[in-house]
Amino acid sequence: MPLPPSGCAATSPDMGTLGGSNRLMTASEVGELFGLPERTIRAQWRKWGLTAVRVGRALRFRERDVHAFVERNEVQ
Repeated sequence: MPLPPSGCAATSPDMGTLGGSNRLMTASEVGELFGLPERTIRAQWRKWGLTAVRVGRALRFRERDVHAFVERNEVQ
């Protein structure tokens, strides 16, 4: 897969496991991606096994970890 141009966010769904974007996403952005309210993401992320990072009091999710989570939970 070719690298995205400089300054562009890599958003390919297959960028989950190795490599991928280290961009930090907010709970709101993850909720948008999943089609869920932000409060659901904040309440359930541990139960679902999502990996998060605390930046002060803020909760952030690495984009590649979110895509890896989606791949792991894909229904065949």
